[in-house]
Amino acid sequence: MNIKLEKWYIDFTSKKALGFYYIMCVSLGPFRFGLSGINHFDTMDSMKSCKFSRLNLRSFHALKMKNASFSTTLKSASLHINHGLSQIQGTWKFLAPPQKRIHKPLYESGEGWCDWKVWTPKAKVEMVTKNNGNADRLEGTGYIDYVRFNLPPWKTPLRRLYWGRMHSEDSWGVFMSLNCSDKSISIYMDPKSVEQDVSVLLNKGQLRTLPRFIWTIGSEHNSFLFDGKIFRTLENEEILGKSRYLKLLPPFVRNKMNSSGCDEKFEIRTTFRGKEYQGIMEEVSWNV
Repeated sequence: MNIKLEKWYIDFTSKKALGFYYIMCVSLGPFRFGLSGINHFDTMDSMKSCKFSRLNLRSFHALKMKNASFSTTLKSASLHINHGLSQIQGTWKFLAPPQKRIHKPLYESGEGWCDWKVWTPKAKVEMVTKNNGNADRLEGTGYIDYVRFNLPPWKTPLRRLYWGRMHSEDSWGVFMSLNCSDKSISIYMDPKSVEQDVSVLLNKGQLRTLPRFIWTIGSEHNSFLFDGKIFRTLENEEILGKSRYLKLLPPFVRNKMNSSGCDEKFEIRTTFRGKEYQGIMEEVSWNV
């Protein structure tokens, strides 16, 4: 069965609130549909919703469905998601251009391929949220990436992904480490450099140790550490065969989805190279 997914991941951070949102097009054989999600957190409340919808428009720079829309240029992007009581609408004005340091698919095998591009590592964000009739106007910074793949979930060679993005007042950094059954791919990028020799340890809070991500970046003789202290857990979601959304998929897909996995996201607040950073980091596991 032919499977394709195109996903835009869009996020936002500020001292008052943060959130991550997505809008995607999924093709399962002859079936095609849209999916949008809101995960928004502030000091008083949170919003979390996910809805399937019929696609009205799909192009490389735009997705439009009944309850959500996303469009982008090389300088800005706009996002609108209306899930009834939960709504967001915002503009991301890019402070840095797209980044693609691996000029081929991120992963490619006989089973299919996966491609990932940072559409902007840092943007100025202005947005309005509505939750149960209460509106809030927010400003902060954000990040956008774009993923495409055609790997069947029940055949995926992907095993574990570590990803993170961080922002200071005047800089940014992006991390990615992907472990597959046959190889590993890692990359770090910031405004001045790119490294493809990266390792990561996620310590979720052993005895007398604060929970943190520890990234080692660079070669053995010329490396530096990013110690990402976990401020709070944002998401801990079972995926694939244990996903709470599995029942919404066609039966011929549900019957094949016997694998399992987990997606965890964290808010990071830490000091790096003398600057205060805030960011979002993630660990995703498949079949481990």
